[in-house]
Amino acid sequence: MLFQTWEFVIFFAIVMAGMALLRPGLKSLWLLAASYFFYGYMSPAFLVFIIYITIVDYFIGRGLAAYSSNGVRKTLVTLSIINGVMLLSLFKYADFITVNLQALCDYIHWQVHVPTIAESAQNIFNALNIDYALPAQILLPAGISFFTFKSLSYTIDVYRHDQRVERNFIHYASYLAFFPALLSGPIDRSGLLIKQLRHKMPFRPVDFSDGVCLFISGMFKKVVLADTLAVFVNQVYNAEPGSYGALAVVLATYAYAWQLYGDFAGYTDMARGIAKIMGIHLTLNFNNPYVAVDFSDFWRRWHISLSSWFRDYVYIPLGGSRVVRYRIWWNLFLTMLVSGFWHGSAWTFIIWGAWHGILAVIWRGFEKREWYVKLPKLLKQLVVFNLVAVGWVFFRAQTFEQAVGLLKVVFSGAAGTVSAGIPWLMLGMAAAVWIYQLVFDSRFNKVLAWAPLRYIIFAIVVALILIVPADANQKFLYFDF
Repeated sequence: MLFQTWEFVIFFAIVMAGMALLRPGLKSLWLLAASYFFYGYMSPAFLVFIIYITIVDYFIGRGLAAYSSNGVRKTLVTLSIINGVMLLSLFKYADFITVNLQALCDYIHWQVHVPTIAESAQNIFNALNIDYALPAQILLPAGISFFTFKSLSYTIDVYRHDQRVERNFIHYASYLAFFPALLSGPIDRSGLLIKQLRHKMPFRPVDFSDGVCLFISGMFKKVVLADTLAVFVNQVYNAEPGSYGALAVVLATYAYAWQLYGDFAGYTDMARGIAKIMGIHLTLNFNNPYVAVDFSDFWRRWHISLSSWFRDYVYIPLGGSRVVRYRIWWNLFLTMLVSGFWHGSAWTFIIWGAWHGILAVIWRGFEKREWYVKLPKLLKQLVVFNLVAVGWVFFRAQTFEQAVGLLKVVFSGAAGTVSAGIPWLMLGMAAAVWIYQLVFDSRFNKVLAWAPLRYIIFAIVVALILIVPADANQKFLYFDF
């Protein structure tokens, strides 16, 4: 059930009616039931996994609060981490691991067949005489990376005494399954969201108006920006490298940068808008990332809830910035490498993470140097954006070979087909959004506060949503992560 469909409009109207009519004690139960319906609407089987991790980590949290022994508490939090990592590994990384093990065996001429998880499970079914045929690949439950990270942050925070234990199972389950943020975040911490779920969640007109504006902003980013640019991106990236010239590949890569931003930032704006209408505040997840002046700045602006998760639960436990310089570099690189692997079980994602790790280390070496500080801000923003775009080639490409082939086309300046149905109008729209963000982040931002201009921009946004032909069934890209 996608936010931009009529099915969701009907569903949300029913949810809001229940929230308005039910007494406070039943609102949380109603919200949980609605969230489970929303998730199960995609596939009822998905509910098994979120209910499983909810039960396990709820009782681990209770155990962490009940015991004072450091040994017992450390064992419990370790069990939570192992459980979460194993769940992710089973569905996201098992096939990647088995395929690469098989490739290694073939390379060293070791005649061994490494079974996939699906094959192993099918063998167990056959041994038990269970007549059920599994698909060739285990289906990845949507949003599993997001609700698993939310659950892990809760148990780790309870272990660290940064968060008090939640004794109400319905509140904890609602925190993990809260439907606006269930499939693609933000990955809000339990301390922020559970606290709101404990209260009455009253309806306020200001929340409604702010929520509607956020939702419209998200609709523009998804329907007008992302989905229209996707047509051109798919045309170039789904072709064989060399089918298009350097100009077409460069423009498609820029288009993909804005498609990905529009798709994911659009989802989180819509999610935050829906939550705000309900009286619940979710954290800002994107803050004009393409106006960043260095790579630390970029990751403070891009997917903020995930970046802060890796900072708090990977980078800082590794030693963060409290160690010698070379260890800081290693910590930065390793954190970005893990972030890349989190996004997908393919070498292209690992290389994308390594690329950002290398850039983070390099920029840490000179981002505060006097010569860099004196560079024009716009120049720094252009350099960072273009280096980010290089990384997006690996993020979007189907294979490592395709990514390398596309980069060869770009850096060789190959001619070839350049038109490829280039949507100049939509690329111009992306450029206009970028210019708006650059102005917003500059000393000229007071211009954008002028009320008539804001009304004109809002009217244009609404008009484009209504005019631009859109496919309401275009899913969000981050559902795959």
